[in-house]
Amino acid sequence: MELAFNGVNFWVGEKQLLNNISGVMRPDELCAIMGPSGAGKSSLLNILAGRVQSRGNIKVTCPITCNGNSIDPLEFRTRVAYVMQEDALFATQTPREALMFSAALRLSRNVTEEQRIQLVDDMITALRLTKCQHTYIGSVMIKGISGGEKKRTAIGIELISNPSILFLDEPTSGLDSYAAFMVCKILRQLSTSQGSAPGCTVVCTIHQPSSEVFELFNKCILLANGRTVYNGGVDRLVEAFKGLGKICKPNYNPADFVMFVMQTTPDEELIQMGEALAMEDAPPESPHYRNSSTGDTAAPLEPKATLCTQAQYLFKREGLSIIRDKGALIARFAITIFINLLVGIIFMFSGSYNHPDTPDAVVVGNHFGMSTQVCIGAMFGLSQPLILAFPTERPVFLREYATGTYSAIIYFLAKLLNEIPMAIIQSTVIWTVSYFLVQAQGNFIELVLVTALFGLTAASTALVISAGSSNVQVAIQVTPLLFVPQLLFSGFFIRTSSIPSFMRWAQYLCSLKYALNLICIVEFHEVPEKFKQAVQDTIFTSNDIDKDNYWLYLGVLGGIFAVFRIGACILLCQKARSQNIG
Repeated sequence: MELAFNGVNFWVGEKQLLNNISGVMRPDELCAIMGPSGAGKSSLLNILAGRVQSRGNIKVTCPITCNGNSIDPLEFRTRVAYVMQEDALFATQTPREALMFSAALRLSRNVTEEQRIQLVDDMITALRLTKCQHTYIGSVMIKGISGGEKKRTAIGIELISNPSILFLDEPTSGLDSYAAFMVCKILRQLSTSQGSAPGCTVVCTIHQPSSEVFELFNKCILLANGRTVYNGGVDRLVEAFKGLGKICKPNYNPADFVMFVMQTTPDEELIQMGEALAMEDAPPESPHYRNSSTGDTAAPLEPKATLCTQAQYLFKREGLSIIRDKGALIARFAITIFINLLVGIIFMFSGSYNHPDTPDAVVVGNHFGMSTQVCIGAMFGLSQPLILAFPTERPVFLREYATGTYSAIIYFLAKLLNEIPMAIIQSTVIWTVSYFLVQAQGNFIELVLVTALFGLTAASTALVISAGSSNVQVAIQVTPLLFVPQLLFSGFFIRTSSIPSFMRWAQYLCSLKYALNLICIVEFHEVPEKFKQAVQDTIFTSNDIDKDNYWLYLGVLGGIFAVFRIGACILLCQKARSQNIG
């Protein structure tokens, strides 16, 4: 497809970031958008890809034609693939699995499984991923494939949907010179016609390519301060600048030369250079373009796969991620065992009422302290893994949801279906380690199930924090917002009735309070006659716990779980929406 744009302008408030940018991008051409930092490269790419639209204080005018027909970039983005600068990939997937996942959820339902497999095989061969196709993609904590292989995998994930145009934001960022060369060489091959198969229109921003990489491009658009300095063939670039008295010395990298010129030339002279280097490849006059704004049209793309297919692939990916991240899995259960073994030893026999030399109130208080400590340990143990893991998964969700790979509801459902057995297993470990050491009195299965529900609820709260955090460090810094209020309203440090009345409403958002209520009802269901008054006064009356409200507490716990899960879903969808349109 031939993409032409004539007069792209972009304002944020009063500041104009792009000023009357025009050009043509054709198949069989590998086009580079170059310029210093802040020149407007990514802004232009995002506007052409339909990822930035007029809204609020953002104003965009973007007359675009495709094969001579006026288009709305937002509506045309189904035909466009976009590879972000940061590779948003699932660390525990292999390149083949990532490509199969994308093929299964993004291709038409009419494509058979055999056709998908063949397409993935061809893509792996074309992108030179054969040697690493069964190796984990990896992350900072998980050993995996190289940076160049990750970038080629990210390209393949987008190409699998057979787009007409491929946009890439800084595809060589973070790569060594050879890896950058291999990525761009593959992009050149993708842009070139193969027999009767037309080439893909490939456009990428690139900061300062090596001479070997720059030679692979057919065309470049040079931007400085949001204005066009040059728009034409790479082979004519040096001669064009020579005509203005800017001479590139022999054996110099032309890309380094033009970047140095743009960064050392005064703004007024750059404007004159842009006017003097009139575009050799001027776009045709575009028909009147309807300027789109926010609204329902800005919603993410609709998934192509059925809900069952989405659920199947998401559930499998999430489950494999838990199993394959052996370091995190071992640490999760090792810490759970250690902490609860420590609790069991410190509170040894505290659940027993056979302490003749100890006052009744002290016996009951120790028993209540044990129950509280197990609950607190469960809150940390079941929610913290999500706080640490989800910020790294969030970019993957934002990319996949924005491109219509799957529904947000199905994503959260698949995630929950994997969390439930993990919560039950971890809760079983918690009580298996501590139950007999402390001589707990409640029904073992009931204690496990209440703790598992509490863990899922605490994880829901953690999910909201993780969804709003850009990285793990931010999530850790914000973690006290999850834990401190839970402890304050649990009733352990201060009676609920003693909390100022205007703050008591916050207890309805603190799952620890209601989990502890349920644990106390189960654990103190039957006590010896001599301890009943002490239990009633020290635990139930002091903490506003009513034995008859068991199902009410269970309902509140479930309600907190639902509210925070839905809140996390809405928050992430809004982030994906804003990322996709501005």
